[in-house]
Amino acid sequence: MKEKSFTTKLRVVFDGSAATSTGLNDVLMAGPVIQPKVFHILIRFRSHPVAVTGGICKMYRCVRVSLEDSSLLRIVWRDSPIDDLQVYKLDTVTYGTKPASFLSVRAMHQLSIDEQAAFSIGSEILRRDFYVDDLISGTVKDAISIMQQTAGILAKGKLELRKWCSNIPLVLEDMSAEDKKSFMKRW
Repeated sequence: MKEKSFTTKLRVVFDGSAATSTGLNDVLMAGPVIQPKVFHILIRFRSHPVAVTGGICKMYRCVRVSLEDSSLLRIVWRDSPIDDLQVYKLDTVTYGTKPASFLSVRAMHQLSIDEQAAFSIGSEILRRDFYVDDLISGTVKDAISIMQQTAGILAKGKLELRKWCSNIPLVLEDMSAEDKKSFMKRW
């Protein structure tokens, strides 16, 4: 429960990093880091007069794991000690598991490769200006094209980009109020 959340007040969180007797994370591989270093993203971001940020809505819930791997992501549940056990299987990336970040970023990179011809700007932004699910970008001009192309390419993968913010109010003029976040101020 997050009362102060702008978007999702209540959400179910499966934390794959929680300590268990089976130690699932002990046998999983994390995968390599394939995204740019956050330092480089921030330096590039600060070098442009127009800042644009956004976040992918529930990114991990949008990235499917392979069928054979989903059998490792089971939840055993019962409401009371006298009830029968119920077994559920997750078919999406689970927060807290070692490979979660790699799998999600890799899926985004594949999307940028697959859609590069239709979304040349968005494709570059996906590989260069994201830190996991957060867009941190900037430009000298045409921020609206960056936003449209990035949102368009992510929509092809059923990923929703929201919580848009910019230091230039005109950039967000046509955006719905629920898709905006107002943390930045022009000095």
